[in-house]
Amino acid sequence: MKSLRPKPHLGIILSLGLLFTACASPYAKNRTLLASQVAPPEIAILEVEDRTTGNWVPADALRSALVSAALDRGFTPLSRQFVDQAEIDPDVPALDQAGVLRLRILSWVDGAEQASSVHLRYHLTLHGEGMVIADILESATVAADASLLSLDQEARLERMLGQLAIQMMAKLPPPPSL
Repeated sequence: MKSLRPKPHLGIILSLGLLFTACASPYAKNRTLLASQVAPPEIAILEVEDRTTGNWVPADALRSALVSAALDRGFTPLSRQFVDQAEIDPDVPALDQAGVLRLRILSWVDGAEQASSVHLRYHLTLHGEGMVIADILESATVAADASLLSLDQEARLERMLGQLAIQMMAKLPPPPSL
């Protein structure tokens, strides 16, 4: 008589199918998968990938904001020059003992000339030694408050990107305490 219990490998296949389906659509529901309680203390922050269709994304400024937010969170970001020259496979990122942070912007809407708000959908992954430590698919919105409205457009956008980067880094496991 055949067993009616599901096969363990079937569950894995279904889970992977759901994961790939969620990754394929920029409008999938938010999800946060954390495979570890701590992240590597050193991280390589890869270039921000713009996966939007036609919208301008300040990818370089967002990457700089991620570096600052990582420092504030207690990480040691590797130098941008070192990371850019390293041969890191984006599909299975690994760089010795360092974590590899990859950010893909799936949609981007900002307040245009006023730089009054930013709304984005993003996919953030942190790998360590070739394994996924964190996989986050999320939407985020930041609006300029009264203190930012007195700044010029570029400074206002820079501050809002800093706030977004802080939100993103807060979703990751922390580095080990010293």
